[in-house]
Amino acid sequence: MGPVQTIIPAPTGAKSECHTHTESTKRQYALRERAIAFGWPPDRIVVIDSDLGRSGADSDREGFARLVAAVGLGEVGVVLGLEVSRLARSSTDWHRLLEICALTDTLICDEDGLYDPGHFKRNLSNAIYRTMLRDTRQPADLT
Repeated sequence: MGPVQTIIPAPTGAKSECHTHTESTKRQYALRERAIAFGWPPDRIVVIDSDLGRSGADSDREGFARLVAAVGLGEVGVVLGLEVSRLARSSTDWHRLLEICALTDTLICDEDGLYDPGHFKRNLSNAIYRTMLRDTRQPADLT
């Protein structure tokens, strides 16, 4: 196993969104400096941005797959992002990532706080909260 890393996945979004809404992308990349301020050595911080410019609905999410693989191999100490629950394209993918983080003692950190998915009660309340938050951000399907 290699050294434990901080992984900073860049958000997904259509290419047009990446060019017109650059502020969140800049804030995401600034998380690298924040991780350094938290004490992570720069050589152990990995920014995964291969999904940048891709729709979250795209089934070929190389960056997300790379993130899940690194977490599953125990190579990651913390996943750091602005809204980490939005990394996955579905609630199923998000919960699978949470389960893998719990198994490998990987922390999750975003603007809302630092979470240890290994603690069931906190994990459950965070999952419910994030699911409710995600549902309020997406338009209702009334068909």
